[in-house]
Amino acid sequence: MSSESGRFRVYRVVEAVPHINLQAVETPQLYTVFQSGYDELQETVAQLQTGDLVDATVTGDPDAESEPWRLTAAEQVDQVAVDFAVDVSLPSVAVDCWDRADGNPASTVLLEDDTPVGACCVQPR
Repeated sequence: MSSESGRFRVYRVVEAVPHINLQAVETPQLYTVFQSGYDELQETVAQLQTGDLVDATVTGDPDAESEPWRLTAAEQVDQVAVDFAVDVSLPSVAVDCWDRADGNPASTVLLEDDTPVGACCVQPR
């Protein structure tokens, strides 16, 4: 088992899928975690929404790619509005991020005058 602590962006999949995706902010690493079965942490997990920024710790087996990880700590520190679109032309920042990712999850920070103002994340389906 391995543990990873850091800052993550939350992406809920769909209600029918009992998992939450956590995109690491500092690295292009995506973690899928269970969304239930957390006892005292359950209320916090249940309130997580797509776009939330959390300080969290996840525990799992990096060699078992098909197995979800588990949250062992989570605290919401910020939230942004996140929207999804289909059948649209992607902005160049998304195309560049996708090309650089080579089929893996990736993200890039959007800057204005060297100040972070947003992020663009891509994830294969």
